[in-house]
Amino acid sequence: TPQDPLEISSTRVTVFKIPSQTLVDDSLKVISHHQILVVDPPRSGLTKDIRQSIQQTLPEYIIYISCNTESQAYDLSEIIDNYSISFSKGYNLFPKTAHVEHVVILKRKNRG
Repeated sequence: TPQDPLEISSTRVTVFKIPSQTLVDDSLKVISHHQILVVDPPRSGLTKDIRQSIQQTLPEYIIYISCNTESQAYDLSEIIDNYSISFSKGYNLFPKTAHVEHVVILKRKNRG
């Protein structure tokens, strides 16, 4: 297990390409317990079904990218019980605007 979630180069990564005609919620079937899940939802945040799927499968890491810190905070409050925040940073990708992208990396807590 990497000490820093950003150092994942030695971790085996499988990428699932989901056909464009497939609904996002249908893609929940590919989330597994030992994966790094990357989410970049619309401004409204994750759907209830996606949050529930995350709570059921508990991926090892979640990289959550958001352009709306309010919806991101709500989503995180719904799933944080099983995770710790290992990284959090805002990025000003759109200078001279009020828009920022915020990245949070969550690591699943070990339950002993």
